[in-house]
Amino acid sequence: MKPPRVLALVIDFESTFEAERLSLQLAQERGVSIDLQVVHVDNGNSLPVLSTFAQSQAGVKLMRFEKNQGYAGGIVQALRFLNASSKTFDFYWFLNSDLEIQAGCLAQLLAPFVGQSQLAAIGPTVFQNRGPKIWGARGVVSPGWGITAMKKWDQGGLLPKWSYIPGCSLLIRAQAYESVGGMPSRYRMYYEETHLCVQLQKQGWFLAVEPRAHVYHHVQSLKGKIPAKHFAYYFARNNLYFWKVNFGIPALLQFPRMIYIVVKELLLPLRHARSWKDIFRNFAYTAAGVWDGFSFLKKEKTFFERHLFCE
Repeated sequence: MKPPRVLALVIDFESTFEAERLSLQLAQERGVSIDLQVVHVDNGNSLPVLSTFAQSQAGVKLMRFEKNQGYAGGIVQALRFLNASSKTFDFYWFLNSDLEIQAGCLAQLLAPFVGQSQLAAIGPTVFQNRGPKIWGARGVVSPGWGITAMKKWDQGGLLPKWSYIPGCSLLIRAQAYESVGGMPSRYRMYYEETHLCVQLQKQGWFLAVEPRAHVYHHVQSLKGKIPAKHFAYYFARNNLYFWKVNFGIPALLQFPRMIYIVVKELLLPLRHARSWKDIFRNFAYTAAGVWDGFSFLKKEKTFFERHLFCE
């Protein structure tokens, strides 16, 4: 029996040190029972990334894009290029660069796929930074309330409907990925993995969590407990589109719930801000995201995105 062929993609935008560290950790997951290819994706960094001696020795490949494609866009472009080559893969492993993995993680994630032909994707237990606090494992999708949330999943195994696996570490069967048209790059960042997982479940695929597999997430969406500006904007903007396209909820019906989410996730954390400048900045990015959310239902490139995020 041939070992599973796995492609691990580390998406790097202005986080090259972390991406290099993770790529070298991943390379150590390769073995006689796992055919693993690790690719460090330079997703439009201001300073072009050069492959280090350690990466070359470990067999890590480097791929560069001139412009930032967004998280999902980087994945889509990398797969398009790699799948045009002669080698094909059984599984894709998508990873944030701000991640560290526990040794043996990949083998633990692959094990549940044996004998589970309808298992599409699996995720690990995600710890916050290097501490004991669990950041999450199962993402919960609540169409009735129009909210998503990260929860623990200590029991492991198949996830109930509706769920999602956080995109910081998502191992997916290539066949399942292709069956739903892949990662939706339109979001640019936030909600794209949730969209992917919902579409998989709609087609009868299953999702799972392997609690014994541990990864450590150095969360970049919060800095000093304050939402980063890209999180404030994209989380607010993509919210309306996600619920409309996946569950058919009209934007006007969503608006009261959207205000609740924005206040809870983006505005209340501003009580930790150290200056009024931080408060006004994040409030402005949040307001821009809400405004653009309505036009994003009809067109991909929205007004404030062109002016605020024109990498």
